[in-house]
Amino acid sequence: MRLLFSGWLKKFQLFRIISWIREGYAREHIEYNGLFRRCGENVHISGKAWITNCDKISVGDNVRIQEGVWINGAGGLYIGSNVGISYRTTIWTVEHNYLNANAVPFDERILLRPIRINDNVWVGAGVSITSGVEIGEGAVIGIASVVTKDVPPMAIVLGNPARVLGSRDKEHYERLKAEGKFVEFTRQGEEIVPLYIQKRPRLYEIIADYAKETRAVLERGGEDKEPS
Repeated sequence: MRLLFSGWLKKFQLFRIISWIREGYAREHIEYNGLFRRCGENVHISGKAWITNCDKISVGDNVRIQEGVWINGAGGLYIGSNVGISYRTTIWTVEHNYLNANAVPFDERILLRPIRINDNVWVGAGVSITSGVEIGEGAVIGIASVVTKDVPPMAIVLGNPARVLGSRDKEHYERLKAEGKFVEFTRQGEEIVPLYIQKRPRLYEIIADYAKETRAVLERGGEDKEPS
């Protein structure tokens, strides 16, 4: 009985490994053009993302949508190129009709309210993007933000509702863009300990041992400023 269970367990583990490999291969090689209204190249979508009404969604080149993302594209969605949409983000493009409705809390009519996410946007984890908004080129949407209105190009926003905290350096941004230096989503670069963290002992001690083993790079010089 023990041998039988051991053999079954090995087969189960092997099945999980094969399934994991197949799932990863499918995510990398699936032909998304048959699903989306338009789809560019180098698009990576987690098998654990939930996306509906794909025929109303356009996706650019070099896009990554991570696991737990929930997108309702019924109202129309445009995602530009070089866009990263992180874990558990919600994007909703429709609303129930409740103003002057024929019933309460809403009637049977659906309001189509498209969303546009322009090129080079980074959407952090746990973000909610409400219907009928546009996110400008190069914007950064901070973790757990709730976007309820348009976001200006290159703006850095955070909060509920999301508000503008700052902006990218336009000259630096335009130079990288002109040189074609866009993120490679499948590549993991070096780990860096920011200067402002090094100057906060109670935070730095958490990572100090790891950094001393040269597995993380200590930031030197640059702008000694804590992000807002």
